[in-house]
Amino acid sequence: MSSGPVRVGSSVGILVFLIGIGMLGLTFALAYRMFEVPPAQALGQTQGQTLDLNEALRSGVNLIGRILMLLVMCVVSSVIANRGIRMYAAQRITKPEPHEPESSQSPPSGG
Repeated sequence: MSSGPVRVGSSVGILVFLIGIGMLGLTFALAYRMFEVPPAQALGQTQGQTLDLNEALRSGVNLIGRILMLLVMCVVSSVIANRGIRMYAAQRITKPEPHEPESSQSPPSGG
């Protein structure tokens, strides 16, 4: 049977892991919504009009910034999930019993 602090530490580790997984799910959902937008709409181009390079460049830079933010969100949520796993595992490790060091001297001879 596990003691109170071990149970609490394990529960906190699992909770942190689940928060990290939830953040990963949110990141993937945001990425999916972002990449569902057609490229012409993402670059601000309307059909039948000439391409405005300033608007396309501004939209492209904005898109690259959003992709970089998704990358940062993915890395941060992965680190949080990893910390949760480490917290859970650290509470599960049982500490070995301390033992007395054996002496390197041979027992005295009787003769």
